[in-house]
This record gives sequence, structure tokens and C-alpha cells, in this order.
Amino acid sequence: MPRVTLAGRRPAQVLALLAAAAALLAGAAPAVAHLPSGRTGYRTLADYEADLARLAAEAPRSVRAFALPRRTLLGREVRGVEIARDVHAADGRPVLAVVALHHAREWPSGELTMEWAIDLVRRLKRGDPRITRLLGAARVVVVPVVNPDGFHVSRSVGGALEHKRKNCRVADGQIPTATQCEDPANRDLGVDLNRNFGATWGGPGAGLDPADETYRGPAPFSEPETANVRDLLTGRQVTVLLTNHTYGDALLRPPSAFASPPPPDAALLERLGERIARPAGLRNLTAAEEGEGTGGTDDWAYWSLGSLAYTPEIGPDLGGLALAFHPEFRTVVDRYPGVRRAFTVALAAAADPGRHAVVAGRAAPGATIELSRTSTTATWPVLDTDGIEGAPVAFPEVVRTTMRAPASGRFAVHANPSTPPAAQGHPGRAPSGPLPDPVAEGMTALAPGAAMRRRFTIRPGDDAALGDVRVTWAQPRRQPGFAVYRLGDEGDDARERVAVGMRLTATRQHATLHGLRWNAPLPPGRYEIVATAGERANAAQATVTFRGPQPPAAAAPEAWTLRCLVGGAVAGERQVRVARGERADVGALC
Repeated sequence: MPRVTLAGRRPAQVLALLAAAAALLAGAAPAVAHLPSGRTGYRTLADYEADLARLAAEAPRSVRAFALPRRTLLGREVRGVEIARDVHAADGRPVLAVVALHHAREWPSGELTMEWAIDLVRRLKRGDPRITRLLGAARVVVVPVVNPDGFHVSRSVGGALEHKRKNCRVADGQIPTATQCEDPANRDLGVDLNRNFGATWGGPGAGLDPADETYRGPAPFSEPETANVRDLLTGRQVTVLLTNHTYGDALLRPPSAFASPPPPDAALLERLGERIARPAGLRNLTAAEEGEGTGGTDDWAYWSLGSLAYTPEIGPDLGGLALAFHPEFRTVVDRYPGVRRAFTVALAAAADPGRHAVVAGRAAPGATIELSRTSTTATWPVLDTDGIEGAPVAFPEVVRTTMRAPASGRFAVHANPSTPPAAQGHPGRAPSGPLPDPVAEGMTALAPGAAMRRRFTIRPGDDAALGDVRVTWAQPRRQPGFAVYRLGDEGDDARERVAVGMRLTATRQHATLHGLRWNAPLPPGRYEIVATAGERANAAQATVTFRGPQPPAAAAPEAWTLRCLVGGAVAGERQVRVARGERADVGALC
């Protein structure tokens, strides 16, 4: 998620951005497009719940309303709809999941999600040929408000709480009251739900301080809201996931950190990402390239489940102004046509068996066909408050889906690969030279606005794949205040910024130096850390340590367990290994 800042922008840029923001607030140019719902203002939580219920009531054969199994910290239901032709059929169609409002203040993310659900249902009722075909081949699951507690506070309580980002957790392990959640003094508390998912939980770009905007929480899936999304995805074969956010006009894909190995499906993720991003005018890039941030929904869904998972960051950044999180409503109206086309591309991809796996066979008509996998996923090596990696946390991952064998007895379950990407191994190499010398400096006192500068050198022949740059402040600093530059050969004024600090705690920040590609050596040359004090006097200390290349990791193939259940008893079972794009036919199962 982009940081709110105007730092580093030229005065003319700032003035232009402020003028653009003022024009938005004044409603300078009328919208020429219209939303499917006809709305002209942002929904409240009650509006979302009413619209979801109305969709299901108006189209009972193609829309099924549901509530996720866990209530929020304040006892609210998290609601959604499933959309498909003959939605109540117990078949094996693949699923596109579209979720939004992990972050309470990102109102457009929920609006665009809800509008597309309404649009899909209306186009299906009209007999739109493409939508009718796609919703016969796949299902769409929509949850427009993952974080209803936080959203209600941001949207309806407002005031000092309008820009609340996280959920309503006030203290780890304790259930808050509504009064505590609506107390402006607690606005900055809570867990960042998009740093609380497994797989890469505990890595860079996630805070350890409960008051930090990116606080990861005490453990993966510690929050009911993230556990709900986990239940949603592990109870269905979600072949494509869109987890919508605001803002930045980017479509982000795994990996979320530079130390992460390249995804086995990197080429497919990039190609499909370009097809989804283009109609919405989004940049197509990895999450790490936009800014490291581990523990996100997309990382977990991809690495642990095999879903092709993306994070659309929809909306202009307005120069980092806070109003970019929910700008004037016209922005939603204007963006919707492109988003509609992008989401429909994602639906077509979810339905395409060339992008997932298929398990087929024959069974007794009416028998229950169960496809399941139980595995163990490890988090990132968990960073401590000094930015030092510790042991990863292992957690179980159980995926279970069912369908009913049709009257013909021939069944097909559309599924993700049996071996999730996290278990598919990765390439690697041996070191080709020594590590660069580490850097350790004492505290330097800084006047308000003054900068500490520390230089270091990577020699030709040194072989470090990553560098960990840590800056410690004597006094708390809300925003990271440092960057790392590579100095040019032609002089100190020719410099390239190669890393930006990310917050770990109130006094510690971290940045990752990386090569031009994963596991490549860091370029030799002279580097400089620049840490700038804020409006108050402070003192800073910089350290740099280096890591060599990662060795190769062997794959650990996994299998789906395919069962036929008749009258609740197992009448047949197979272990099935199937890769993306493959079809495995087991013959007669029962």
C-alpha cells in the first residue's frame, strides 16, 4: 500500500497535485459514465448488506447469499454472494474470488467490487452471451467488505477515525468493545489484515508495533477477518483471486519481497497480469517492486493454495494525499468501465482449464466427490524488532471441496495444482566470492531536518545476493526516514536510489538491497545511506549486513486425496498428482 507522503516531489508537482485534488473535491468535471447501481455516493455498511441481500432475492437461481463462519471482533457477520448459472448445483466448477476492504479507509475498493457483482447478475439476466458462457463454466464469489468493523468506523463514525486502516483490535488476544474501537485515541491500533496471512507472514514490510499502520499481528491468521478469508478460499477451488485495494493504479502479483524465490508460475502471472491490468489502466508489476509488504492475501493464496492471485490497487495517488484513499465519488464512476473489463478478463482466466488443473473420473450417480489436501506451510523466517530473521512458524493448511456426481456418473473437478507453489522448489547457486564487509556505525546526533550519511563499498568479486540495511533512531519516528543510493562513477551527484526504508517498530527501520534479478550479485560500487531526522531533533545509527545467494531447493511433490462417499462412507479413494494445465482421469472411482 502506498505511503502518504509528498516528500521528494518538486514544488511544481506538489502545486499541480494539490490543484487536481481541489478540483476533485469541488467536482470540477461532471462524470459521464454511470454505475450499474446508479449510485452517486459511497455506501455505508448497511448499504452493502442491503445490496447483497437484494441481489440474492432478485435472482435466486443465480445468486446465493452467505455469511462467513467467523464473526468479527465486534460480533458482526462478514457477508458475500456467490454468482453462477444454476448457483445451487453441487458441481466442480472453478471459482474467481473477489474481495475488498481489508483496509477500512479504502472505500473505492468495496464500491468497485459491489458494482461488478450487480453488473454480472444483470448481464446474466439479460442473456449477455459472454457472461452467460463464463458463469456456466465458473463461479464468482464476492465479499465486498472483509473488515466491517473498521469500515463502519471509517465510513459512519468518521471524524478523526475516517482514515482508520486496520481492524478494531486494541490489544492482542483481547476482544475490544465498540466504545474502544470508536475512541479516536485508538485509531492507530489494530492489526493490518493484509499483513496477517500465512506463507510470508513475519517478513519485511510488516510492522511489529501495534500502533504501526502495517502491524502484522501476533501470529498468522490471528484475526477473525483473515481466518474468514482463509476459510473462504480453502473451502473452494479458487483458481484466480482479486483482492482489491486503493490506491496506486497498479496490479500487484507475488512475490512481495526481494528475498523471495521467483514464483514457479512467474511468466504466467506476468502475462495474465498484463491482460487484467491493461483495460483498467493499471501498471503490471510484482508487489516487491511497488514496496515490500509480506503477509498479504495474494502471497498466501498463491504460495499455499496455487491460486493465480493479484492485488489491484485502483485509484490515483493524488501525490500521496490522504484523500486518495476515498476521493470524490466521481473517481469510482469514471474508473468502473475499465475495472469491469479487467475483472471479466480475470473471470475468463478462472474458467480456463489451461490455467489450473482438472481431476476427472466416473462415480456412482449422486455420490459425493471430495477433493482434499492437508499440508504444512511455513511463514517467512520471522523478523524480530532488530530486523533479524528467526525461525519460521509452521501452520497446517487444509483444503477440502466437494461436488455431487451427476446422473451420467462422469465428474470433473476443476482444481489448483496438487503441489502448491511453496512446495515446488526453486533454483539456486553457490557463492562465487566473499561477502562485502559489514557496516556498523555508532549513533549520530541530528538537528531537525538534518541528514546522517553513511557510505559503504561492494567490491568487484564480492558476491552478496541481498543486503539488509537497518537504521535505528534514538527517538520514535512515525515514518521511515532513510533511503539507500548507489553513487555514479562520474561523481557523487550522479546517484540512483536503490532502496527505501520500511518501518519495523517506532525506532527501527529496514531496507533490502537486491540485484537486478533474484539471487544475482549486488552490483559493485559505492553506496550511501541517507537518514533524515523529522521535525524534531533525533539521533540515528546505520548497520548493513549481507547475505550470499540462496542454494537450490528440491521440490516436495504433494497429491490430492480424491474420495467417493456414498451414504457418508468411503466407497473409493485415489491419490492424484496433477499440475497446472493438466487433466488427470482416474477412471472408475466408485
